[in-house]
Amino acid sequence: MKKGIIIITLLTIISCTTVNLSIGETYSIKNGMQKPEKIFLPNSTYANSIDVISKDIVFKIGLNKENKIIFITTNDLNFETNGFKINYTMGKEFNKKGKEQIQGWGQFILLDSGWYAAFDYKDTINENSKIKWFFKFDFSESNAKLKI
Repeated sequence: MKKGIIIITLLTIISCTTVNLSIGETYSIKNGMQKPEKIFLPNSTYANSIDVISKDIVFKIGLNKENKIIFITTNDLNFETNGFKINYTMGKEFNKKGKEQIQGWGQFILLDSGWYAAFDYKDTINENSKIKWFFKFDFSESNAKLKI
């Protein structure tokens, strides 16, 4: 019994390590994988979400009804993009980028990599604010007019 559970777990992890994590890609939820949870998206809607591992980084992906990836997020301490990681500050880059905010959801800055660096929505952010998570989301596809 224990061997069966270990084999299923290993197969699930192995199947997740080759995931193409791109907005718009179809993701197949296989039988026996984790049951999807709900995640609150920047456009004030909910989507099914599951955790996946890609390149030894844990991501949460949001899926639409056709199982296309519509949201990708991570707060994995090993994730790095454009030289930024979780708990890093934006420093001088903060003033070069435009800050965006969705009331009650988060504050974020678009990085050159296409990832957004996100900050706590309750805080006033500045160059010394620490990055809390990263995400990718296609605001043009979501009709998200909520940014202020």
